[in-house]
Amino acid sequence: MAAIEDAKPVFVTPAEMRAWLESDEITAYTDADNWPTPDTAALWARFRTEALSGGIQKWSVEHYKRLLDSAAGPQTQPPPVPGSGPAPSLADSS
Repeated sequence: MAAIEDAKPVFVTPAEMRAWLESDEITAYTDADNWPTPDTAALWARFRTEALSGGIQKWSVEHYKRLLDSAAGPQTQPPPVPGSGPAPSLADSS
């Protein structure tokens, strides 16, 4: 949390995150060897190095739909929709 509180990062895309990691501010923080905290500085430096050494990945969003089981169990057929019954025929009218 110290990295967020100190540096106030704002990014949405991988390219923006990379630009933030490459910024002079984050470089100076990382080079101080005690940021974001003395206990996490080595871990942070490793994360930053690995994040900057790889290629830029494209993020994507995927949407899925799934039917869920109800508490009553599966129904054999869906319930009728009001107003969707068979159309009346002319033979039915008297």
